[in-house]
Amino acid sequence: MTAAAYTSDLTDVFLWESTASVSAFGGGAAGLTAETEFAMEGTNAVDKQVTSSADKGFLRDNTANFTIGADDHFYQWIYSAVFGINDTY
Repeated sequence: MTAAAYTSDLTDVFLWESTASVSAFGGGAAGLTAETEFAMEGTNAVDKQVTSSADKGFLRDNTANFTIGADDHFYQWIYSAVFGINDTY
């Protein structure tokens, strides 16, 4: 049996190195920072504190559009340090 062959044309869309182009929701920008502790790639990772009393988080502003074509994939690394929150969100 012939082994499957795969090619890759991976492109970094946004590495979350700073809070530029990032907007907080559910409590404003308080706690929105770029820290070195949880960086998956590069130097920093954007993070924000959350509470169980309200939805809080952050999103990247849609300033640089990109298209996901047929048979393309979009990968996003997310780390949650809040025990149990992934059970409900």
